[in-house]
This record gives sequence, structure tokens and C-alpha cells, in this order.
Amino acid sequence: GPSASKCYDTHWILCYRSLFLHRADQYKVNLHPGCIPTWKKDEITISATTFRGNLTAYNCTTTFNNVLEDNVQYYFRIDCGNPLKYNFYENPVTIRIKGLPDAPSLTTPKDPVVEEGTPVELGCSAPSYCDTHPPTVTWTPALGLSTQLQQDDTVTSTLTFNASHLHHGNNVSCTAAYYIPSGKKTVTSTRYQLSILSNEYYSYSPALGSGGGTPFVTSGEGSITGVKVWEQPGNHITGFQLRYGTRWDRAVGRVVHAPLRLDLFEGETITQVSGKYRSANYIYQLIFVTSRGRSLITGVPFEISFNFYPEHAEAELRLLSGRFDSNGIRSLGAHWGVFKEATGYGNNTT
Repeated sequence: GPSASKCYDTHWILCYRSLFLHRADQYKVNLHPGCIPTWKKDEITISATTFRGNLTAYNCTTTFNNVLEDNVQYYFRIDCGNPLKYNFYENPVTIRIKGLPDAPSLTTPKDPVVEEGTPVELGCSAPSYCDTHPPTVTWTPALGLSTQLQQDDTVTSTLTFNASHLHHGNNVSCTAAYYIPSGKKTVTSTRYQLSILSNEYYSYSPALGSGGGTPFVTSGEGSITGVKVWEQPGNHITGFQLRYGTRWDRAVGRVVHAPLRLDLFEGETITQVSGKYRSANYIYQLIFVTSRGRSLITGVPFEISFNFYPEHAEAELRLLSGRFDSNGIRSLGAHWGVFKEATGYGNNTT
């Protein structure tokens, strides 16, 4: 009988794989290439279908075009012009319709921050609901070479390029376009923000703390000019936020009460991040030290100490990465580099 149905958009071409099963061995001799397969709804024959495959091998594929009705049952009929005429009422297919296809999924580098000059590979996988009309997957912007492969019910595109500091903070979008018989198309997309630092003064203070929770990496244009930290009084750090230039990046973690805040002077940079953490759960203290010797001290001095600083005297704090959950910051690492103005490109991170 027909396989179980999937969910499809109202304007997509629909594919169903059907295995023809005999009701009795004596009908095998009546099956021939001239047999007429059809699909019916109630007693109405569905004309907007296309059949492929080998019916005499008991396997065929049916394409339903321009399905507009939701939650409708269809059944298969075979007519060989001889005693073999049968309606498969007991094996109906139910077609469900949804508004949009699933968004493509991305495969990104394991390290959220990439060093300049490093080869970067991004993967984008989009569901293919019909093998005769797979989606077209594209990347915006086209930073390098992309390849596309269709396998089973998935189309995968791989984008490969060399990281440049000019890419830092840019969004890369993966778009899947599903074409329909009318010539229109349904489009879904997923985007990823690149975090790339120059290798000239770049160094990384590896993350400390728990490996659980949701990964994060801060991002922004220009040097860090402000810091906000939220803490659970007498307990751990719940969240923080960095300002790059004049714009605040998104807050990381849980925002509670009023934050503790440090606004940097012009030309002042963050040159040290230290504090306390418990390896089983949260960051308990965060201290930001600036190039002018000023500091923002938050949290409580409990548990294990850590001290992050750049390997190069010219470098400043550029990014923080790690993991968080609904209660607070679980792990933290620091990325150091130098901010430069790139002529012709506006502000860029190096």
C-alpha cells in the first residue's frame, strides 16, 4: 500500500512512493505495462498526477500537482482491462498541508570565533519534499566556492572560503527556494553571524566552567566601550552585555534587577578579565580591568580563580564566548585582538 504521507505546502509538488501489493497470486498474470494506475478522492479521479517507475515490478512513484485541500484522503486504483481491477480503499494516503517548508539547518565551525586566514566551511541542509523538484540552495553573500548534493530527502550545500577580518560581524544567509508548477517559488532561509579576528595580534583565553547550556559569542563593530553585568546577590553571575562603539550587543544570559555598569573613556580598552567559577555550574565573579587601571568588580569571590589577558601588549578584549542557561553564565572564554579602521570598508575588526 502507499506509504504514510508527509506535510507539504499548498503549492508544492507532492511525491508519494507506492508499492503495489497483489490481493491474490492469480492476479499476477494480469499485471502488464498497459495497466492504468490512478488516484481517487471519494469517487473522483485526480487528474493532476504524474506516474513514474515500473508498475510490473510492484513499485512506482506518484507526483501530485497543485494540491490545495488540507487533510484529504486519497486511494490508489489499478485497472488492467482484465480481471485485475481494484480500488485500495484499505490503504488510503492522507495529505496534510502547512504554510511554509521547514527552514534549512546550518552546520557551523566548532569554534565560534575563527582566526583570519583559516579555511571556513559552512553547511546548509534543506529538506527535499519531492526528488524530481529539489530545492535550490544559495548563499548570500557568495564568499567562496559552494557545492550542492542531493541525498535521500535532503539537499546539502557546502560553502568554503578563507576567513578575513573584513567578514567579521557579517551575516551569511542560506536560502532554500522551492519551485512550483505555476513558476512561483517558496523561500525559507537561515543566517549565521561570522566572528573572525586578525591573526596578527589575536590570542584566545580558553573557556572555563561547565560545558552545558547554549553557546554564545559576542559581536560588534569597533572597540568595546561599555560593560553591563547582572548578578544574583550573594551568588553567581546571571548575565552580561557589551557595547561596541555606540551600540549595545545583545544581552547574554539572564537579566535581573539593575546591572552593574562600566563606561569606558575614549581610547580606553579592556586588558584583563578575571574572576571566580565553579566547574560544575556557574561563573561566580567577573572583574573587568581597563588600560587606565579602572575596574568593574561583580559577583562574589567564591570558588576557583581565573585570569584572562592577551598575549600581545597591543591587544584588547574583542569578544567573549562561552555557554549560558536560563539561570546564568556557565562558562566563559576571552578573545583578544586589535581594532583598526579599514579604508573603504568602514569600521572592521582585526
